[in-house]
Amino acid sequence: MIVDFWAPWCGPCKQLGPLIERVVRAARGKVRLVKINVDESPEIAQQLRIQSLPTVYAFRGGQPLDSLLLSRLTNRMELLIRNDLSRYRREKCLALFH
Repeated sequence: MIVDFWAPWCGPCKQLGPLIERVVRAARGKVRLVKINVDESPEIAQQLRIQSLPTVYAFRGGQPLDSLLLSRLTNRMELLIRNDLSRYRREKCLALFH
């Protein structure tokens, strides 16, 4: 399960949310997404010691596995994008020869 802690006033949350949703959709049911508005559920954010937004947690068996802070998440997304662009270029080159 992926838990996205966000708030309506958080600009980066608005940018990151759709990306997380797209990644979860691409997992085709293997991962569930839960979005928690910290303004509406501050007790949950306090329990997990959420100090900055956006913060994304990965859970398995009810236990947090990892928190993905924006800086680390951004680095991982950039890597994904580079890999996708490399694949796109490779496929485009192969198409030229077929």
